[in-house]
Amino acid sequence: MKKVVLSLLAIIVIMTGCKKVDVLGGPYTIKGRLYNGTTQKGYANIKLSLINTKAGDRFMGTPDYTENMGDIYTNNEGYFEFTYSRRDQGSSINTEFKDQYLSFPLNQNSTKDICVSDSATLIIHLHSNNPLTANDSFYVKTADKLIGLKGPLPVDYTLRMRQIPRPSAVWSALEFYWARSYKEFLNDYIKGVRNYQYYSVEGDPAINEYTINY
Repeated sequence: MKKVVLSLLAIIVIMTGCKKVDVLGGPYTIKGRLYNGTTQKGYANIKLSLINTKAGDRFMGTPDYTENMGDIYTNNEGYFEFTYSRRDQGSSINTEFKDQYLSFPLNQNSTKDICVSDSATLIIHLHSNNPLTANDSFYVKTADKLIGLKGPLPVDYTLRMRQIPRPSAVWSALEFYWARSYKEFLNDYIKGVRNYQYYSVEGDPAINEYTINY
C-alpha cells in the first residue's frame, strides 16, 4: 500500500511540475484593445479604472457591492491587460471611456475591445406614397445637423450622412426629427409636437440604416 501511495504522489508531482495551482480558481486575466473606430488607431496611455460591482437587493436588504480593483494603462497601440486573484464578492468588472462602457465577467479569463469612434455613418431611407413635388421641401434634423431636401423626390429616396456625437453623448441616445417644410418643422419643434424617432447608433466602422415613412 505504501508503494501505491508513493506512486500516486509521484504521478501528481510529474503532472503538476512546478506550476502553482490555486485550488479556489485563478488567477484570471482580462484584456483587450481601446481603439478609435474611425481611424482604427489605438488610444495610447489611457487610464482605465476597474471596478468590481454587484447590484444589491432592496427586498432582501442587501446593499450594492463596489470594489476598486485598481487602474491600468493602455500601451502605445491601445492594448491593455490585467491579472487578478479570485474574488468571492461581486459579479462583473467594469470600466468606461468617453461614455462607452465595457463589462467583463468576474472570475473568468476574458478578452473584449472598446471601440470609441469620432463619427458614425447613417443611411436614411425616405419613403412616401405622396412624395415631394417641385414646390415642396423636406427637413431632417439629427443631433448635430439640420438637412433640407428640395423636391421633387421619388417615392423612395436614400440619404447618406455622417453623424458627429454631441459632447458626452451616448450614441444609442440620439434621435432625429422631420417635417415637410421648414415652417412646419420650426412650429412643431417649438410646440413640442413633432415627428421624431429614437434610434440606436453604432460608431464607425458600423453602418447604421433607418427608414422614415413621411
